[in-house]
Amino acid sequence: MRILVLALLVFLDDGRSALAQTPQPATSAMTEVQQTIATGWSAVFLFLVMRSTWISGLLTSRYGVVKVASLYGPLIWLVMSLAIIPLLVHRPPTIGIRWWIQLIGHIPFVGVPIVACASYGGWR
Repeated sequence: MRILVLALLVFLDDGRSALAQTPQPATSAMTEVQQTIATGWSAVFLFLVMRSTWISGLLTSRYGVVKVASLYGPLIWLVMSLAIIPLLVHRPPTIGIRWWIQLIGHIPFVGVPIVACASYGGWR
């Protein structure tokens, strides 16, 4: 399983050679930006859980974390890849096989951790 995950990460990492040539302060800054974005999306979800009875009710249902994560994870990818990143780089997104893999991958690797932490934190 570990080899499969590593192979998927290498397949998705189209900028690995550029990252290897990037100086340490730049990679540190990129990590800080990624952490800030992840914290922001977590805060948005926490706000939604606190305000929405529909989301809270869905979370308490059977497989609620997976249900909500299957909506919220891809939502994050859609907003970031179709709106925010194109606004920053001034070019349209390239929708190919990697784009679709990342869309589906955002369910277990982004949506589930955010939703699970929010649902077990007693915020409802």
